[in-house]
Amino acid sequence: MPQKYLHHPLQFVAKLVLLAAVISASLAPASSVDAAEIDDEIAFVELINELRTSQGLRALDVHPELIEPSRDWAEHLATIEDLVHAEDLTTGVSVYWVKMGENIGTAATGQTDQLFSAFIASPTHLENILDPSFDYVGIGVFYGDDGRMWTTHRFMSVDESISTDSLPFSDGPSMEPAAVSHLVFDLSGSGV
Repeated sequence: MPQKYLHHPLQFVAKLVLLAAVISASLAPASSVDAAEIDDEIAFVELINELRTSQGLRALDVHPELIEPSRDWAEHLATIEDLVHAEDLTTGVSVYWVKMGENIGTAATGQTDQLFSAFIASPTHLENILDPSFDYVGIGVFYGDDGRMWTTHRFMSVDESISTDSLPFSDGPSMEPAAVSHLVFDLSGSGV
């Protein structure tokens, strides 16, 4: 067990819960996720939540409906070798969401900390990371054939008081969402 968790038992429990959520989402038959990719996904969630809590914000929970679409989009980015945002961030989401956001990026494999530093150095990416209205996050990491790590971070706020099972529609909210933001960061030109 890492030393830092011996003094912070709640962090250790939170990491176990996060790991269980990520592992259960990764067991879906459609996905062939590498253990190192899962480690990077967990690292990004930890980095996001460490920053949020240091700023007095609550930590984001990992939402299982955001994981697979984030992984799929990261793989898509690696396939096309370009950073473009998904046209529909709600793919795979059945909860009544109010606001969604997306950060995407690429860096050399093993550069998780450097890519996160680049995200927080960018005001628009940082805005998604520190948005107090977001409740959930889902991270997807994919290692491309080019030896690069491609990642998609999807953020979501939901209205927990509304169950989509009781609504007269089945494809999410019937109104325009409060906001959808798309943010891109590529470290390929920055020497990372």
